[in-house]
Amino acid sequence: MIQHLAPARAHSLFLSAEGMTIKHSTRISPVERDTVSTWIRKGARDGPARLQAQPRSGSPPTLTLAAPTLAIASSQAEPRALTQVVARLSQHTAQRLRMSSLQRLAKRARLRWTRVRQSCKRLRDPVACARGQRDLAALQHQEDQGKIAL
Repeated sequence: MIQHLAPARAHSLFLSAEGMTIKHSTRISPVERDTVSTWIRKGARDGPARLQAQPRSGSPPTLTLAAPTLAIASSQAEPRALTQVVARLSQHTAQRLRMSSLQRLAKRARLRWTRVRQSCKRLRDPVACARGQRDLAALQHQEDQGKIAL
């Protein structure tokens, strides 16, 4: 449970005690219906002690508060150069960010990116490529004359 949600938990428990429905509490609260239902069930079982956030597993975040916003802004500026974003972030904030962490931040910010494919120019057959270009030029010429419609 996140600490800033303690007032919302308390309000949901209060509304429940006053006879309001979970649906009504959900409209007021910044969380989903299942979360409000869990708060009410655990609040009835454990009492007011359940309002405060409980310790969570895992390590605390290593990034400062400004680092994720800087990383997202850099990702928006250069969406196809995430490795450069990681390098720039490590220079500006003196914090090391892994590529997977940057991708997680970008996904959380609803950013989308695609991998840039390397050119296959060296893999193609030059004779077949030249023949294809001639065929395309011939088709274009036929379209210009009105014989076919492309």
